[in-house]
Amino acid sequence: MQKKSWVEEHKRALIVVVVVAVVISLMGLVLAEQRSVSVRVSWTVLPFQELRIAGSTSHGSSDTADYLMSQPDAFDLQQGYLEKMNSVDLTVNSNIPWKVQVWTESSDMGESNDGSARKSISDFTLREHGGSYFSISKTPQILTSGNRGSFDIGVDHRILLGSDYHPGSYGLEIVYTIMPK
Repeated sequence: MQKKSWVEEHKRALIVVVVVAVVISLMGLVLAEQRSVSVRVSWTVLPFQELRIAGSTSHGSSDTADYLMSQPDAFDLQQGYLEKMNSVDLTVNSNIPWKVQVWTESSDMGESNDGSARKSISDFTLREHGGSYFSISKTPQILTSGNRGSFDIGVDHRILLGSDYHPGSYGLEIVYTIMPK
């Protein structure tokens, strides 16, 4: 009988070793896949609202406009009011539905030149350009509203004169505020 070589004698053992090495390698790959990490990325866009009055350097959620009444002429007195279209231009920027509210902190528009009368704030009416006029008050009222985006809004005002108008230097400060709808 011939003597078998070491390789032949241990052929089975070598096959088992090679198979075990392959299995261990494959298990390492499988385990490596199981140890992989999944990352989920998310973010939140916070609400943003900005109101700006044209010509004003301030902007934010609230701004004020001063109205000084010019002296009415004979035509104004005959029609019973002074009116100015687009007396204020507002710019609204918002990423959520919004509304603009208006009010005044003043009790009246001032006193007549002769001191005999005070001009009521209810004589000051305003509207979004083309809308319906309403009287300003100390309680916030909705001037206009909209959905997200950028908008330019004209504001008209009308000051009622009445048959008993007394000349004076009248004025009023109006507060405009943007807020979620």
